[in-house]
Amino acid sequence: MKLVVRWLSGVVLASGAVMFAASCEGNRPKTAETAPTGTATAIESPGTQRGQEAYLAYCAMCHGESGEGDGPLAAELQRLSGTRPAHLNDRARLAEIGRDEIVRVITRGGAHTKRSNLMPPWGEKLDATLIR
Repeated sequence: MKLVVRWLSGVVLASGAVMFAASCEGNRPKTAETAPTGTATAIESPGTQRGQEAYLAYCAMCHGESGEGDGPLAAELQRLSGTRPAHLNDRARLAEIGRDEIVRVITRGGAHTKRSNLMPPWGEKLDATLIR
């Protein structure tokens, strides 16, 4: 049964990734040059922009655009496994986990870090600098 849930989760994630990438085509984050005057923007440097783009491409499909755990695949993951994606905007929880552990989870995935087996390992897909 666990193998079936993992397999189905993989299928859902893969198809969701394709659908999410297609839906994001042309949705570029605002840069300092395109943000309305007087509006704060999260874009501060090319590295920050690259990280934001990577998050939207690889993470937001499950964790949501704002890290609420409400991405387009979150409900399906909940239905298949009984688990929702982590809330990534909970600063207290992230501080408790620590930066090194967060990098390890992103790199190795949930199954290899005693967390949710639904979290894929991104270490072979994303470079270490981008993950950090």
